Amino acid sequence: MAEEKCFQLALDAARRRGGGTYKIISYLNGQNIDTRAKKDRPDLIRLCTNAKHEEVIVGIEHFCVNQMVKRVGDRYKSVGKELRGHIEATYEKGHTELETTGDVSDDLCRKLLEESVLLAQQANTPQYGGFLKAFRTSLEKHLSKADEYRANIQKFAGQKKIQLAFIIEVETAFMQLFLNNGRKTSIDESGLLPMTSDVVNILSSIPSDRVDYIILYFTSAAFKPNTNAIAIRTGNIMKQLKNQSVTIYKYAGIDKYNDGGVSFTPPEVTHRNEDGEYQAKYSYSIPPLDKDRNQRIWPAFKTAYYAHKQGVPFVATREIQAALFTLGKFVDRFYGVGTDVGVVFQKNVSQEVEKRFRDFDRLYPLPKQNND
Repeated sequence: MAEEKCFQLALDAARRRGGGTYKIISYLNGQNIDTRAKKDRPDLIRLCTNAKHEEVIVGIEHFCVNQMVKRVGDRYKSVGKELRGHIEATYEKGHTELETTGDVSDDLCRKLLEESVLLAQQANTPQYGGFLKAFRTSLEKHLSKADEYRANIQKFAGQKKIQLAFIIEVETAFMQLFLNNGRKTSIDESGLLPMTSDVVNILSSIPSDRVDYIILYFTSAAFKPNTNAIAIRTGNIMKQLKNQSVTIYKYAGIDKYNDGGVSFTPPEVTHRNEDGEYQAKYSYSIPPLDKDRNQRIWPAFKTAYYAHKQGVPFVATREIQAALFTLGKFVDRFYGVGTDVGVVFQKNVSQEVEKRFRDFDRLYPLPKQNND
């Protein structure tokens, strides 16, 4: 059962994390008291024992939010999850073929490589803005059914207290993020989402009288092994996170406002030789630093600039971190509001820009490609 598996993986991650998260998930790891059918809601029904040694019937509803999404009508479709499903199915088919015939067909090899490249392309296409919209849409959908969930839990409770928890599986594929906290800058290549103020704002919309607990299980949408979990009670989310020493970052990336401007061509897969080597060719394009692209960069640059100046933790994409490193000290002022933002520099900095970009690349190399 996918929901049970996700919970147990979150429990493993919580065990590594310890503290309040492990305490909450351990409490929710009670005895299953019903065999749930696929369409039953909430997904899990458990008998748990709280700190007062009272028995509580807890319902746990699972849903997934993926960074690789596209809008289809009034909902968001998880392209990343779909591609991973295709890859896993193709791999299993090839594995079965190998066991029965001793070989894997050329068609399956080509298909597996093509699907893997498509997933990598999605992972390299920044989509934070779409991710936030998908997160909010999925959460609102489940919140609209919270009363129904609680009524279903009550059927098993009798006179016992009931509670409802959401376990939200957060699948992301950030290639390289820069975590800025005070004077410290660290590079994160785990692919996982750090806790951002945007996500906190979304979670803060959850009414504590309808949902009691939130479990966030962070995992990679691109087959990286890293995982993390954060579990909190609802109500005053900021305080709950602070009590667990979770840093909340402002997000500074061009993809908060649009698609990031990266486009890829479909991969062309060729069979190079009889030793089983295949090659995938594709190209990508990034719009030049013209007026339009500058207008899309400056809102994120402004976020990073003021967060840095005010000592507020922020997470930046490589593009914005490089811009801050290169141009930050030359900013005279910003003008405009919202996403219609411009910047005035103190002087003509063109002569220094190239050197500072080289310095940035030397200090912070591009992420290494995993060829395994």
